[in-house]
Amino acid sequence: MPDQQIENVIELVDIELKSFSVLENIDKEDADDLIDSFGQDYRCDTYSNPDGELMYIAMSVGVQAMNDAGEPIEVEGNIHAEFTYHVDGLSSYVRNNGDAVEIEPDLMFVLINTSYATLRGMWAAKVAGTLMQEHIFPVVPLEELMDV
Repeated sequence: MPDQQIENVIELVDIELKSFSVLENIDKEDADDLIDSFGQDYRCDTYSNPDGELMYIAMSVGVQAMNDAGEPIEVEGNIHAEFTYHVDGLSSYVRNNGDAVEIEPDLMFVLINTSYATLRGMWAAKVAGTLMQEHIFPVVPLEELMDV
């Protein structure tokens, strides 16, 4: 691993919102009585192009509203975005381990943390004015996102 701080070798090159949707099949007047909580599921895929010094993070979050019995109700949404980063000296953070390619965990931590934080902000902006506007993605342990 290079001697430079990881944050100093990363540049966010592109963010592409691939999909966003919110489904609300209940009356807004009934929402406070019906919605008790929200559940999320996460997906995070990573790809690298060491020759081009590019890392790609594809991240999705699905959200489901639940009633007080923990049952899903007809308020749900999802967001999917792809993030492209230029990483100076990326090949020094990549190890080939047989058939698998391993990326330095410290680098992945920064890339996934930055991507998730950005996705949280994108979600908040997109759900303004919907029944989902009160639901902001929680802070999630990065280990949880890195393992999905």
